[in-house]
Amino acid sequence: MNPGDFLGDILEQAVERDNAYWKRKILNADFGRVHMAIMTEPYLSWILEGKKTIESRFSRKRIAPFQKVDEKDIILLKKSGGDIAGVFEAGAVSCFEGLDPKGILTIRNQYNDKICGSDAFWQSRQICRYATLIEVNLLFVLEPIRIKGKNRQSWIVGRHDCIGVDGDV
Repeated sequence: MNPGDFLGDILEQAVERDNAYWKRKILNADFGRVHMAIMTEPYLSWILEGKKTIESRFSRKRIAPFQKVDEKDIILLKKSGGDIAGVFEAGAVSCFEGLDPKGILTIRNQYNDKICGSDAFWQSRQICRYATLIEVNLLFVLEPIRIKGKNRQSWIVGRHDCIGVDGDV
């Protein structure tokens, strides 16, 4: 599954709802990569409501999205086991490596008002050595876009060369 394959669906909604920014961004290919973030609740709803303004990913190993996301990339928001519910443009991206519990605490103290992590969330991140923080910019809440098939990944990085949009819209 390539996240770029869904840009046509997003473009169609942008045209229907007169969202000039997303029409222009997709048609002009004003981005590097398209990513799909698979999300659980309540975090997905909090992004869609504008409460959570940084998407964070923590890991023990050096895996995506660590150093794979750049500013202006497109991030699709897919509910775990469900549909694509929104899309945003990556704002500032910060990557941290070699983290220990003290480093995790520093991230929590500096960013938790935008990450919206609970005590349990932060406790479970204590063993992580890598973190990627992505600022949510220009959020576009979508009518659900259905996806066929299953994928166990929590983050899918799309190819640079696959836009997946016809210019006839």
